[in-house]
Amino acid sequence: MKRYRIKEFHESSYCPQCWRDGLTNFLNFFATYTDVYGKAVPLVDDLLRQSGENTIVDLCSGNGFYMLRFLKSLKKFVPARDVQVLLTDRYPSRSSAREIAKLKNGNVVYFPESIDAIDALRRIPDIHVMFSAMHHFDEEELTALLQTATVNKRPVAFSDYSRRNLPADLLPLLLVPLLIFLVGPLIRPFSWRQLFFIYVVPAIPFLVMVDGFISRLRSYNCLELRNMIKALGDTPDYHWESGKFSSILGLCTVRFIIGAPRG
Repeated sequence: MKRYRIKEFHESSYCPQCWRDGLTNFLNFFATYTDVYGKAVPLVDDLLRQSGENTIVDLCSGNGFYMLRFLKSLKKFVPARDVQVLLTDRYPSRSSAREIAKLKNGNVVYFPESIDAIDALRRIPDIHVMFSAMHHFDEEELTALLQTATVNKRPVAFSDYSRRNLPADLLPLLLVPLLIFLVGPLIRPFSWRQLFFIYVVPAIPFLVMVDGFISRLRSYNCLELRNMIKALGDTPDYHWESGKFSSILGLCTVRFIIGAPRG
């Protein structure tokens, strides 16, 4: 199936912030309660051990609540180390930043400025991770992201469960609005405005469903990711690899890219 380059509405500046927040809040809720990226934990643990770093920079964080779950899982691997997480996003969620601050969890903080992924890789050291966002980047943009990591020698781990298999995903996508109606009050951070745009004017369920279709049309398969790595050319000081793992009882396949400086 052909990969399309159409942009998702929530990525545009025309999307109201409360709708964008509602979409990213639901996606973080889904990732947290299904633990779809649970098998990425040992991959990031390996990067921490190899690099000696203790800070993880999360790119395209959305509301960032999933990283609370991820960090808790990671500490099972490295209990003796005080791992920190810095959340970043081009459209930072102010409400989520406030909620995370209220938790008084000094290990997870939100970068206060708007910052895109490439700028974060250039400006901020340490390990960089990214979940559910590779499909947001066109081939040229994702290649530029990988090149930036290589040049700046940043260890990275990017994972994405979005896939181009609409026949298999059509029914789950159509059921997404129903799922949001059922779990709406549980989605963090809680807000009455968010509930209004779920139950009274169902803009958020509609946006999640439509952008879910688009995200699958834009997603990458394993061969495309491998070819992208090959296109970077010979990088003697930096090592790349890609692969996939199954998740959610085999119902989902997550594709990933791992990169780290050699030596």
